[in-house]
Amino acid sequence: MLAYDRLRLAAKYSFNLSDPEGDMKDSDWITPEDPSQLDIFSLSNIGEFEYYTVDVDAAYRFWQKDQAYVSGGGGYLYQHFRYGCDFVRQSSPSGLEGFDYVGDDTTGLIYTLDHSIPYIQLRAGMK
Repeated sequence: MLAYDRLRLAAKYSFNLSDPEGDMKDSDWITPEDPSQLDIFSLSNIGEFEYYTVDVDAAYRFWQKDQAYVSGGGGYLYQHFRYGCDFVRQSSPSGLEGFDYVGDDTTGLIYTLDHSIPYIQLRAGMK
């Protein structure tokens, strides 16, 4: 029998309040003959930035003794990241031709990462 005083439902929404400051660095090792050789290095400013998460879960407290309890349940987490990089400079430390560029501060790359994560949980705590 399900006791509603033992059931917990929760939802959470989070988002960014500020944009990260700093540079994005990208390193590429592409020469198969020497995989430890850094072939391309680029530097960009992080321009536009967007982040939010949605997390919903349900748990049922199935054991309680005095102030201690154990509960279990499951949930779903969705994460969204999007950021644009304003290209500054790219070079080839290993000397490959055709990889040296100077950017004009326009957005050169836009990364979008979306994670969809169902999960189970087991919690223990004390009141």
